[in-house]
Amino acid sequence: MSADNMSQWHNPTKNNTGPSCPVERKDVEKNAIYELDLGCVGKIDKLVLRKQSLFVQKYSVCPDEFPLIYPGEEFFFLSKMLHLTRNDIWALNVSGIITNNPLEQFFFSSSFSQQVSLMKTGFLSHVYHSAPCPKPILHWLFQLMSSNLNTSRDSFKTLWEISISTLITSEHAGQNMWSPSLKDIDSVLQNLGASLFAMYPLEKLDTKSRCTFMRYALLHQKKYSRNSMYSHLLVTNLNNIMKFLTLCALECPHGLSDQELLILITLLCRISLDVNLKHEPKEDLRQLLLILLEKITDWLVQMPKLCISLSQISSHHHNLLSVVQMIPDTTNKAQQMKKQLSLLIIAKLMSKDTGPLLWVENLQLPFICELLKDMKPSSLKLYLEQRLEAADPEKEITQRELDWEACYLCHTLLKLANIVVAAKKISLNKWIYLQKLCIQLNRHIINNIRENPVIMYRSKLKDLATYNYIKWKDMLFEDPRKMQYSWVQFTDYQDPGNEGVGVGGTPKESLETPKE
Repeated sequence: MSADNMSQWHNPTKNNTGPSCPVERKDVEKNAIYELDLGCVGKIDKLVLRKQSLFVQKYSVCPDEFPLIYPGEEFFFLSKMLHLTRNDIWALNVSGIITNNPLEQFFFSSSFSQQVSLMKTGFLSHVYHSAPCPKPILHWLFQLMSSNLNTSRDSFKTLWEISISTLITSEHAGQNMWSPSLKDIDSVLQNLGASLFAMYPLEKLDTKSRCTFMRYALLHQKKYSRNSMYSHLLVTNLNNIMKFLTLCALECPHGLSDQELLILITLLCRISLDVNLKHEPKEDLRQLLLILLEKITDWLVQMPKLCISLSQISSHHHNLLSVVQMIPDTTNKAQQMKKQLSLLIIAKLMSKDTGPLLWVENLQLPFICELLKDMKPSSLKLYLEQRLEAADPEKEITQRELDWEACYLCHTLLKLANIVVAAKKISLNKWIYLQKLCIQLNRHIINNIRENPVIMYRSKLKDLATYNYIKWKDMLFEDPRKMQYSWVQFTDYQDPGNEGVGVGGTPKESLETPKE
């Protein structure tokens, strides 16, 4: 073998630049295929046939499930809070205050920043540990609870310590303890950024307040945007305000009148719907609402007014459901109000004229039984379609969206109906209506929902309807002494238009005792 041949044999890269080399030929083919893929991606996406897109759409899964959290309302605005002038709002008014010692005189003669610094060091808690505190100072501390985070915490701590000292040292603690008025509470909420229109409907405001709101609306037309720092400040300050109001409601026997209590309860329920508070626990607010309900003296007169007022605080059905669920049911008044409010909201959402039926105890279950026929998604779909056409004839909505809205509304109505039925103490004369409720629920809602493997929200709605059906059926057999009575009535009852069919779609013959 020659030297040239040997060199070619030991140098594999020499004279291998042509296409005859297998290694390089593979690399060229890979690069060509890669460039072809990059150039054809956009063209392939544009050339998808309509038949293929319909095939994909047919077997796609609909992810639109019902939201677990209510949508909320816009109540507090960061732009409004930043627009306020701090010194004018939170300055201590010392006019008419008579000083009793040099420490008070020193505090009153100090500047605003010095007064805040003294308050943070515990100066006021020490001065008024055993001596009565002037009301302007208590009012000033309550207003400071709507300021920045550090100042608001210290003002709440100082106000709490002074109030507890008053309860311990005073002979008539409840009468001597200071309690904020409804006007003071409104002022604090507005300092936190609450809109006047969100707090009270525009038609209920006087002319001066209405002009002020319209002027503010023209100056601040910027879309509301959430801010994490503002949300944290808002939640912390509101929790402290609720805690102090709870203390006042417990210890001050004659703080607010019945009319003022109705206004305050409605205002607190409006606050709970704010978008900044959707994901926050509201235990302090729930406890305050429970105490305020117990303080209403003329309950039979004020309870219908309160239910009507609460049913109008929002137009969205999930928001109204959250208000009902927020009210604790640990007392008789709270249970009665939750039941009445749920009935009123159901009638409002379905546009039913109830008249005095809602307030008559024996007519409430028959009323729910009649409404179950119209709660099925197919009926609600027609109802929503008519409302949308009347509100905006030019707006187009797909059948898929309309079906989702109808099932979403049905989901809320079933939860409200369960609150009404579960609050009832079933007696013998009410058992027949509970039996009818079970059969109507099974016939008109459970059997009316057509499940689809790609539409998951229908399955969720059917699960809730089945849960209500099982829960209501179990209520028929809670008392063993009435089990025989309930079973006879339950198997003998036939739904009109569904003869021969028992509960759960089972033939009636299968419910009977087999012959020996």
